Amino acid sequence: MSRPAHVVEVRHVADCPHLGAVLDLVQFCLDTTAPDADLIVREGIGLSPTVLVDGRDVTGESVPTSAVGCRLDLPTAAQIIAALEGASS
Repeated sequence: MSRPAHVVEVRHVADCPHLGAVLDLVQFCLDTTAPDADLIVREGIGLSPTVLVDGRDVTGESVPTSAVGCRLDLPTAAQIIAALEGASS
């Protein structure tokens, strides 16, 4: 029985200085852990960048809906991979 594909979403604000590095990190994690996952990149309101796996922030924080700005707690490869491996459990 195969696992369903994950939905990975990267939310960011315009001109986020960390977006490129986080997208590269997310792509690395997807390539090594979940190559069948769907990746969505969205610009808009929120802490930037935020990485969600199946709707959950990989850092374990709640997803703010009205805050705008740069994150100080950028996601790590370990957090992204743990979210991908544990998202369906």
